[in-house]
Amino acid sequence: MAVSEALERWAFYATVRSEHRADYGFEIDESSNGMAAFPGLSRAPARRAAALEAVERFCLLNWWEGKLDGEQRQTDWPGVSAIAFESPLGGVACILYARSEWGFYNYGHAAAESFGRACEKALLELTRHEWVMRRRMLSGAPGTPADRLERRAWFFAGPEGHELFLKRIEARSTQPPPTPEIICDVEISGPWSIYTTVWRVAFRPPSPRFLHDDETYFFW
Repeated sequence: MAVSEALERWAFYATVRSEHRADYGFEIDESSNGMAAFPGLSRAPARRAAALEAVERFCLLNWWEGKLDGEQRQTDWPGVSAIAFESPLGGVACILYARSEWGFYNYGHAAAESFGRACEKALLELTRHEWVMRRRMLSGAPGTPADRLERRAWFFAGPEGHELFLKRIEARSTQPPPTPEIICDVEISGPWSIYTTVWRVAFRPPSPRFLHDDETYFFW
């Protein structure tokens, strides 16, 4: 997985600012949303993984901006709560959240063919978030992180950010759920293609706010 993620990042950084960026939707969404790498004889696993990530990010961004509602559900893990989203394209996306024994809050999100499988994947992300936050606390790193995404992770781990997160759960959308608009569904070819297939599936985001320098936006 680590090797695949490294190859995916190689493809992203080599393409996002290239003359071909528009071919892969980067002029609309210049993040790595909806990208996946998978080595093998078939391209299908990479496209499937990319599509699931695109569904996850579509639900997450539209939920945070008040355009989509989620359903609170129980999980198999004590103290871990879930918000589930039924995707209009199939599959289920979810956000897991829990309070760490260290006193801060952890989050993870993912999408899969079923709610149970999405929760299993999101739990890995939640555990990763806890590990990163705990490591930062123990290191005694001063002040706020310089990186925009790290600042968001740090903000929502605290009480102020978690309160904002809970307020969004309580709020309800006043409009019909958005219809996904595909801006990219294609293989990203390059020198990395010798080792793996890199695919991107991306939907038009609700706004460019998630790319702005705003630590109170729930996305990292």
